[in-house]
Amino acid sequence: MSMKKWLCFLCRHRDSYGLLLRRKKWRSRLKALYDQESSHLKVFKPVSAWERKPLQVLSFFSDISRELTELGFLGPAAGEGRITYVREVSNIKRTDFNPELLMLWYCVSPGDSWPTVCGKRYPLV
Repeated sequence: MSMKKWLCFLCRHRDSYGLLLRRKKWRSRLKALYDQESSHLKVFKPVSAWERKPLQVLSFFSDISRELTELGFLGPAAGEGRITYVREVSNIKRTDFNPELLMLWYCVSPGDSWPTVCGKRYPLV
């Protein structure tokens, strides 16, 4: 059957076109699909300062407290309750993971050499 003007089977007046059937509420489902794609960024409610949980840090090597102090996360300038603990990955369990967990791994500073750092730390190999 040749048509001069192409029409989608959903837009036709009949409920079926051959084996193709319209679903109930197809217009609202199609609109919801396009609405979901157009507003793909979720905006979360802001959390007030007294409801915020402290940040938990897990390092891939033994002790990164020196690096965190240099970055200002630990020490007297850091403020109360920003970081609860600094742990290394060797004794971590799956139940210890949560959304507030920040994982850091050691970056070699210019004064250190990689074999020296890996010898003193716990490599993942």
